[in-house]
Amino acid sequence: MRSRIENHFLYFPDRYPQYWVEPSVYGLPFEDLWLDTPDGCRIHGWWIPSNRSDFAMMFCHGNGGHLAYRTEMIHFWMHRLQKPPSILIFDYRGYGRSGGRPAESNLYSDAVLFLKHLTTTLRFSMDRIVILGRSLGSAVAVRTALEYPPAGLILECPFRSVHAMSLQVFKLFQIPKWLINQKFDTESKIGGLKCPILIVHGGRDFLVPIRHGRKLFNLAPEPKTFCEIPSGHHDDIFLQGGPPYIDAYDTFLAHLDSAGRA
Repeated sequence: MRSRIENHFLYFPDRYPQYWVEPSVYGLPFEDLWLDTPDGCRIHGWWIPSNRSDFAMMFCHGNGGHLAYRTEMIHFWMHRLQKPPSILIFDYRGYGRSGGRPAESNLYSDAVLFLKHLTTTLRFSMDRIVILGRSLGSAVAVRTALEYPPAGLILECPFRSVHAMSLQVFKLFQIPKWLINQKFDTESKIGGLKCPILIVHGGRDFLVPIRHGRKLFNLAPEPKTFCEIPSGHHDDIFLQGGPPYIDAYDTFLAHLDSAGRA
């Protein structure tokens, strides 16, 4: 019962074909990926290759919609970054065309499944892989990066934990931490990372206020970079960011490239 209530507040998936916009609409070549989980679910993703970089970026998206909601963002990166990496984006269980139901443990295992596809089938070494997480996906990205340290980690609009968010949403009814099953507790994990970190957050993000990003940045180990987009909301940060947003990505990726080739 408690899990069903949590799921109601945590996950907002849409199913295929609702709002389905494939990368080809923006002129981007892509490949459908279907991976099978150990417990028999089929998980769907896209592989969007780039011939301008030998990095790959695994994209852990947020808690709403499905991967096709992020097509415009991927198009933006591919056309505005100096050396855009190839991108692997996947849908968690219960999102888009993926089977099953979302849960914290499932989101983590789905991310690891696609990360292993990057290293085995697509043959990227971990020192050429960047993990990116947005919103809820930031918690998935941090947990994955702890277990499998990548070349770098990018967090957009990250939140501290489900408990911290509950204190913000339910101001008159403080939920004890022990009552929350699905914790997504980035705050307690980020200090253990062993890779460069870029955190990008919008100054007008009223869903996940920028104080979450700043707190996580303070807890994160070096090397780390924080980029504030003053006019950015939660979902339009890449559109509102302008040159500072692009420069933050370009500089971060360039440093990873130079470090990997040193």
